[in-house]
Amino acid sequence: TTNLTHNVGLYFGGAIFSHSCTLDMYGDISIANNFVSEAGGGIYAYQSEVNFRGNKAVITGNEAGENGGVIDAVGSTVSLYSGQVKLFGNKAQRGGGMYLEQNVQLLLKKIITEYACLSFQPNNSFPNPIEKSVTPTPYFLAK
Repeated sequence: TTNLTHNVGLYFGGAIFSHSCTLDMYGDISIANNFVSEAGGGIYAYQSEVNFRGNKAVITGNEAGENGGVIDAVGSTVSLYSGQVKLFGNKAQRGGGMYLEQNVQLLLKKIITEYACLSFQPNNSFPNPIEKSVTPTPYFLAK
C-alpha cells in the first residue's frame, strides 16, 4: 500500500519530487490532500519514470498553484497501469489532474475521472496501441 497524504511542498512536488529516477507504486495507492505553491500537487517528475502498478489508485484533493494538481511531468514517462485509477477533485491553474510537458510519454490502462483536466504541451508521445478505458471521457486541453 502506498499512502501519500496531507503533505505540503514549497515549489515542486507536494508529496514527492523525483529527479532522474524511477518511482514505482504498488498495492492500493492513495495520493490525497497534498499541496504545492507551483507544480505537482502530489508528484513532480523531472526526467523520471513514474509507475502506478497497484490494484487501484485513488487520487483526490491535491492542489498546485500553477501546474498539475496530481502530477507535473517534465521529460518523463508516466504509466497508469493500476487495476483502476480514479482522479477527482484535484486543482491547478493548468492541468487539475496532470500537466505534461517536454517529451512526456503517457501510458494508460484504465482511468476514471470526475472534473479532472489533463493539459499537454507539444512534443508529448502517446504510442499506439494505448490500452484505455476512460469513463467519462476526460477533458484534454492543449496549451
